[in-house]
Amino acid sequence: MQAEGTPSQVVVVVESGTSIIDGLESCATASSSRDRLAFDNKYFKCEVGILQFSDGAALRDWFGATNQSPFIGALVIRFGENDSVAHIQELINANCFYDAEQIYLVMDAATTISPVFQQITGIINQHCIETIVLDPTEEMIEEAEENCEKYGLPRLYEALQIIEWPAKTLKGGVTNWGAQASSTQFSCRKGADEFGDWVRFTEDDE
Repeated sequence: MQAEGTPSQVVVVVESGTSIIDGLESCATASSSRDRLAFDNKYFKCEVGILQFSDGAALRDWFGATNQSPFIGALVIRFGENDSVAHIQELINANCFYDAEQIYLVMDAATTISPVFQQITGIINQHCIETIVLDPTEEMIEEAEENCEKYGLPRLYEALQIIEWPAKTLKGGVTNWGAQASSTQFSCRKGADEFGDWVRFTEDDE
């Protein structure tokens, strides 16, 4: 059974520390907390729970013991330069069971040039995974600002709002969030760097 008190829709975070939880709490709305994110944008408002697991084994144990799991909007994985290729591949491949709508890899800038990261770029591109850099370099910040994009964990908080959360309250004038999200509300930007091709969806400003 789903544990008592478990929200119906969640973000799953796999991290032994607290950098992701702390960062999301700091950039989210005032009504958010360490175990709950509140979204309140011009299109909708909703609340989603945050479930954190120290590693893939803890996530598997929880999922295996749950007969009725919540809707998993995002699987957010903390990726360190000392993590093995097998560890990251296992977490990503296991999403065929968790069925998260999106996967995000959160890492330090140094990890983006590590041998391990270069070895998993294929699976990252295959699964359309976005990478979020916790401590972006000046060059990364400059590129993001030139494209009017957020960076760091504020970017993750923004990206989580693009997910089609089932339990939400649409605001006036919005009758079909899914249809609008796939047409005029978001822009798709594609590019390539030394690590391969990437795709990013960003919310259009009015």
